[in-house]
Amino acid sequence: MRKAYKEKHDYLLEQLTCFESTFDFSGENAGLHILLTAKEEIPAKELITAAEEEGIKIYGVSDSLLGNVNEKYLHTVMLGYGALEKDEIKEGIDKLKLAWKNYI
Repeated sequence: MRKAYKEKHDYLLEQLTCFESTFDFSGENAGLHILLTAKEEIPAKELITAAEEEGIKIYGVSDSLLGNVNEKYLHTVMLGYGALEKDEIKEGIDKLKLAWKNYI
C-alpha cells in the first residue's frame, strides 16, 4: 500500500507543476493530501466554488481548524488523492486548470 500511495503522491506533484506560480505547496510529506496556499491571497472559498463548478471537490483548510485561524489558511485548500487512480488525478488536475484559469 505504501508503494501505491507513494506513486500516486509523486504523480500528483508532477501534475501540480502548472500551479507553481500561483500556489505554495505543503503537506506533501504527510498524509494522503496536498495543501495549496494561494500566493496572491485568493480566498479558499472562491477556489472551492470554481472547482465545484467543474465537478471537483476540494476542501478549505480553515474549515477544519478550531480557534483562531492563521490568515494563510483562509487562502489554503486541500487536495486529497488517496482514493483516486492516476487517470482520475490527471482528469481532476485538468479540470482544476479550467476552473482556475483566471488565476494561473
